[in-house]
Amino acid sequence: PGLVGELAERLGATVGVDNDVNLAAIAERNRGVAREAGSFTLLWFGSGLGLAIDLGGTLLRGARGGAGEIGYMPLRPDDTGTDLHGLVGGRAVLTLAAGHGFPAATPEAAVASAIGAGATPFVSALAERIALAVATVAAVLDPPLVVLGGDVAQAGGAVLRDAVAHAFAAATPFDTPIAVTALTDDAVLLGALDAGLRAVRETLIDSLRHTPVAPLPTPL
Repeated sequence: PGLVGELAERLGATVGVDNDVNLAAIAERNRGVAREAGSFTLLWFGSGLGLAIDLGGTLLRGARGGAGEIGYMPLRPDDTGTDLHGLVGGRAVLTLAAGHGFPAATPEAAVASAIGAGATPFVSALAERIALAVATVAAVLDPPLVVLGGDVAQAGGAVLRDAVAHAFAAATPFDTPIAVTALTDDAVLLGALDAGLRAVRETLIDSLRHTPVAPLPTPL
């Protein structure tokens, strides 16, 4: 509590704070595969799991900022873990990869290693889990596009996207288009940059609107 105000005071500037996945969605909207989309959802797979919901360029945040916390979606007791974090979060991906012979320090390293080795069984198993998360989003929101983002999606690329699309089509009646992020840099940092630039532009435009205009001189 009070951190944002303290930062603003020390920096002598306006400070904004946002969810990391929402910032990644801003970058995807401005720079990635969602540039032409009317609306889209971004499913973020990394050390954690998250969801950003873009409705025509406006992010849906919910009544208390909790919209998109899909990782806490509870699962049946007989499923792996107790929520979606336990099924497809970073630790779950590492455990799944190790079980297929690909131990790694990070989930994205495990995915990249497995895909590089052509490990179809691991990719298929991971894709089936991700497809469950996509199905949850499709059933609730019916978005025109689902973008797979985050370090795991970047490491998996088109191979993982195709496997997820196949598993999703086999398990659900939905025909939701699925894309993988086109961003190769830090999507959260890019989104923060875009959000900051937009805030500056809006401030400048607002100041121009409220700047009094000097009357024209009376012609002689």
